[in-house]
Amino acid sequence: MAVLLVVLLLSVVAVAAFIVVPLWLHAPAREVGARPLLYFLLVGLGYILVEIAFIQKFVLFLGHPTYALTVVVFLMLLLSGMGSWQWGSVGRERQRLAIGLVVVYVVVSTLILPAAFRLLLGYPLPVKLLVSLLLIGPGALLMGVPFPTGLRQLGESRGAAVEWAWAVNASASVLGSVLAILIAMQWGVTVTLLCGASAYAGAGVVGVRNISHRN
Repeated sequence: MAVLLVVLLLSVVAVAAFIVVPLWLHAPAREVGARPLLYFLLVGLGYILVEIAFIQKFVLFLGHPTYALTVVVFLMLLLSGMGSWQWGSVGRERQRLAIGLVVVYVVVSTLILPAAFRLLLGYPLPVKLLVSLLLIGPGALLMGVPFPTGLRQLGESRGAAVEWAWAVNASASVLGSVLAILIAMQWGVTVTLLCGASAYAGAGVVGVRNISHRN
């Protein structure tokens, strides 16, 4: 635990030094305001929290940490990429709908996954891989929507802040990976998933209306 806290502290310091301070010093980005960039921070946190929680959830089901890491990361990156490609240019209403569906999906997953794993634990690995695809796929497709849609809206009205949106989202992945482990160790993987859902819910509340409008 102490090591993780030190890593988290170092991550926060690094993000402050290389993202927050330069962002504050960059006048065009400073004019954008905090809320649009907070959207990308929350989307990044939500994604990495859900991804790491799924890796931890699928370890027992797939039988080995390497299988869980490979399967979950591969499926989420592939399918969220497909979701970005297919629906990355939808309008604000569908963007809001996608975020809402992600929240519902993650919450429902906390109820479905334990029962599904108990039922299918004795099946061979190929069947488990197919089940993993069915369980992860729908949510991963939807999780690919919020970032590109927000990025497109930001680029249409505040092009100078696009690179900062990328940077903030990436920093959220760094911080979120440590937070996910800390939360799971203290309160369990289910709470980690619910924190991911909360991050997406927060993105839907603070971001969708503010990305393309000045504060």
